[in-house]
Amino acid sequence: MQNADNSTVTVSEAMVDSGSLERLHIMCKINSIPSIVGFNNINMYRVDKNGLVEHLATMRSRYPDIPDPGYLRPALVQSSATMQAVGVYSEKNPSLGISVPVSSLTCNDGLQYN
Repeated sequence: MQNADNSTVTVSEAMVDSGSLERLHIMCKINSIPSIVGFNNINMYRVDKNGLVEHLATMRSRYPDIPDPGYLRPALVQSSATMQAVGVYSEKNPSLGISVPVSSLTCNDGLQYN
């Protein structure tokens, strides 16, 4: 787990407050790659409990005429009642992730978000 001061801590067990209003953000970032010129697409996937790969979120820097969401902003590939796409567009330091309510997490989610 990464703390606000950028230090990291290993978490061996998690407890979830079912009444919490907080959200869990799972992020992928491209930071400080000196030779990066830009990107076309950033995609986030997960492997479900059956081993199937699910495309969760996308963001692209080109092709604004494509009718799909995701141009210069994070977007979910499929709509969800609880999951949100999060991230920041930047030509050299983009980030893409998902956000889920902590209160919606169950023990089974440990397999999906491990």
